[in-house]
Amino acid sequence: MDPASATAALFVVNIDGMGLRRLTLWKMVAGNPDWAPDGSVIGFNDKNEGPPTQNDIYVIEPDGTGLRNVTHGLEAASFMPTWSPDGGLILFASWPMAGSFDLYTIEPDGGSLTRIAEITEAATPTKFEDTGPQWSPDGTHLVFQRWNKATGQFAVFTIRLDGTHPRRLTPWRLNAGDHPDWSPDGRWIMFHSQQDQDRQDNVFLVHPNGTGMHRITNTFGGKYRWFSSSFSSDGTMIAVARAPGIGNPGNADVYVIKVDGTGPS
Repeated sequence: MDPASATAALFVVNIDGMGLRRLTLWKMVAGNPDWAPDGSVIGFNDKNEGPPTQNDIYVIEPDGTGLRNVTHGLEAASFMPTWSPDGGLILFASWPMAGSFDLYTIEPDGGSLTRIAEITEAATPTKFEDTGPQWSPDGTHLVFQRWNKATGQFAVFTIRLDGTHPRRLTPWRLNAGDHPDWSPDGRWIMFHSQQDQDRQDNVFLVHPNGTGMHRITNTFGGKYRWFSSSFSSDGTMIAVARAPGIGNPGNADVYVIKVDGTGPS
């Protein structure tokens, strides 16, 4: 993010923190990047140049070439792309110009746009809002965060791709979510909790059936804030952002920790 211009660009960096390079121009507001399973391209959302001006889903190659708009022509703002396990589809959240929150899939070349489910506004227009969807490793389920509008709290849910059988995994009091991620072996779902943020702010794991929930970080007293996190491809490590970071106030740093919480490094 460039504070002076309120724009954001997409960057890549080696796991050791070296080799930082910018992939996109500063003139837009790139966010929510996700690598394709084969590593050939990165999906992300960014503002287009219109008309109309809105967020679209883009893909770009890791060297900064091959930028293309995947959802151009969809009359809705699109965010939070995530690749299916086989790389054949991109799942994303979309807010139409008039209507409810929807989940869509689309092929990386922009074909076969399909609405999966209306899992928020259509069924309960005044109660919930669902965001941050992610695939299960076998591609049959999603995990997402649900916001209770009445209380302002979040919880982590799973749901089938057809929008049936939603299951709440976390208690509302935990205020959990922030782009939950599924482990590659399917055994764990990771999420960030802001329960009583003045006293604790931590990263948790839970089984997809809601059992085995436990904290893997130990930050109490309001000193640190954790942000969204993701598993390594072999499921043994976690990349996660934490603030305050080095440098100017408001900065966050990216850490790598083991799934048992040891580290950060």
